[in-house]
This record gives sequence, C-alpha cells and structure tokens, in this order.
Amino acid sequence: MAGKIIADQIEHSTAGSLDTSYVVNGSAKAWAETNAAGTSILGSFGFSSMTDYSTGQQQMFLSNAMTNVFYSRLATGENTAVSWEWTDSATTTSFIHYFNNESTYVDGGVCYGVMGDLA
Repeated sequence: MAGKIIADQIEHSTAGSLDTSYVVNGSAKAWAETNAAGTSILGSFGFSSMTDYSTGQQQMFLSNAMTNVFYSRLATGENTAVSWEWTDSATTTSFIHYFNNESTYVDGGVCYGVMGDLA
C-alpha cells in the first residue's frame, strides 16, 4: 500500500523549522562524479547513465525527466585549465557537456549537479 505525508513545514527540535517548499524547490535533483578519463560514473543520484563521445565530450542522462529544458546544470572538475561548454541541445532527460583547454578537448573527472523542477 502506498502512503502519503502532507506537511507544510518540517521542524527540528533545536534547529528551528523550514517550509517544505524549500526542500522541494531548493534541493539538487541529481548529482554525479565521473572518472578522470571521462568514461564512467563513479557515484551518482538521479543520473541513469552517460555516453563518452570522445575526448572531453560527455552526454549525461537523467533518471527522471525535468519539467522543461530550463534547468540549471552545474559542473566542476579536477582540471582547472579547462573551459566549460554546454550545448544548447539539452532535453528534459539529458545534456551534453564539453571541456577544453585552448580549443583542444581534454578529459578530466567532473562533478555534476542539476537543479530545477522534476516533471
């Protein structure tokens, strides 16, 4: 049997209370860390898989669709000499990410975060 909890606020005994809209709207919907070769996911939540197209080019696939394509994609990596590029071909379930060093694509471990509304 499925159940449902309906609450407008969450209260902690010493830290105070928080409106549940902050939990729903302000929480990361997905995160992932990829390996240094950019070929596999080391750990994740909310990502189903990735495709490594070539050096420095990855497509990340979300487990759950976002409401629209206007969600925030965040990335940070181990190689500080790279610039980060996003394609404008994001869908509600995936996005493509490129990273390069002076116009030469390079691999590196990347940590991703996704913020926005789930469908």
